[in-house]
Amino acid sequence: MRRLFLLLFLSPLSFAQEVKNIDFSLSCKITGQVEIRTEDGKSYISTKGYEDSLKNDDVFKIKFIFNSRRDTDFYSLVINTDEVSYVNRVVGYMGSVNSEFELRGLNFVDQAGYNGKHHLDDDKLIINHSNIYTSIHLQLRRYNKNDYEMMISEGATIGYPSGTITANCMNMPSEYEEIISTIKAIEKNKWGKL
Repeated sequence: MRRLFLLLFLSPLSFAQEVKNIDFSLSCKITGQVEIRTEDGKSYISTKGYEDSLKNDDVFKIKFIFNSRRDTDFYSLVINTDEVSYVNRVVGYMGSVNSEFELRGLNFVDQAGYNGKHHLDDDKLIINHSNIYTSIHLQLRRYNKNDYEMMISEGATIGYPSGTITANCMNMPSEYEEIISTIKAIEKNKWGKL
């Protein structure tokens, strides 16, 4: 009888939902940038970056917010930075509701009302947004164990600048690998094997 009581008492605990929340930032140092715009029929090009914005050697952060529930195979990963873009902040949403098979990793259809796709694999993260006014492309690519190089390109309409920023993002927190492993486990039928 005692064994039956213990079994009945402990079994709900073994089926409890596992909720995972991970929140961290990655610091990136600007290594170069270029801005181009047109005004009064003339072209302006600057390698100093956007006016009243970050300059070469400045450091900014990219924020990662991950949530998952094991019992429902739900997850969401939000990546954003609002420090480097002239017109828009860069936000990428990736989740179980918008994932698609890709030969290498996963693709995600943008859910924020923009056109574009995002991509995630073991060594790369890409965020693409575009609308009738502007487009933003952010790419992080691993070049060493925990070090990533980054490029953000922003296209715009007349009256707004267009530019590209490159950065070095060193010491990616170990939580990122935990996020990748969790997504791979949930998306094992979609995650590409190449």
